[in-house]
Amino acid sequence: MKRIAKRKDSSSGAADWATLTGKPSVFPPESHNHDADYAAIGHNHDSSYASAAHGHTFSEITQTPTTLSGYGISASDPLLSSGSSTRTWSVSFGGRTASMSNSTSYYTMYRPEYDYWGNIDTSPTSISAYDYPAAIFTVPADGVVTSLSISGYGGSTNSTDAFKVYLYKAAASNNSSSVSMIQGFGLTTGSIRTYGNGRTFANDSTFNRNNAVSAGDRIFCWIKKDGHRSNSTIYMSMTLTGEIT
Repeated sequence: MKRIAKRKDSSSGAADWATLTGKPSVFPPESHNHDADYAAIGHNHDSSYASAAHGHTFSEITQTPTTLSGYGISASDPLLSSGSSTRTWSVSFGGRTASMSNSTSYYTMYRPEYDYWGNIDTSPTSISAYDYPAAIFTVPADGVVTSLSISGYGGSTNSTDAFKVYLYKAAASNNSSSVSMIQGFGLTTGSIRTYGNGRTFANDSTFNRNNAVSAGDRIFCWIKKDGHRSNSTIYMSMTLTGEIT
């Protein structure tokens, strides 16, 4: 209720209710509030803002950098050659051959983790299902085979017969009893001389023709003597490299 103060009548100096202006007509004055003008006590903005413990998936983030440097990262692609924009791959393998008793047989491993190269074939253009696990490498992407390096020593005899390394490729195969090597690819090193029992040998070969490979190709490696004078065994390790185009 308003507190009514006396005011002086302009003529008599006295104030009375009848002469007071602006009086409310209802007591108490009709109810009202200011809810629309102010927030309620105990209010929150949960529906307007994210919780402090919220998270986002990467796909929800906009305007992300498109380069490693944009993230403040300085790193090299593990497939990039040092100081080059060319992506490369390499695989190392090795073992020891069975006693090579002629110059017509091709020798390979049974499986990459089994170092005995006593798996013998007279023609590597077609192999049985049992030879298929002898693949030394599966090509990660389209490209080329570029080089093969071999180091080793002669064993068991003093034979100095030379040999070559032959590389073939085959497509991925399922539900087959035999696998054909893809034609138009048959990389071969130059003739590699051996020097007898306990004597080292080494060779580095590069390839620049008939060396294309496709993603998923399986690569196989075989050894065959150039000529035969006496039985011989070799112990070797090899590294095969390639480029992704």
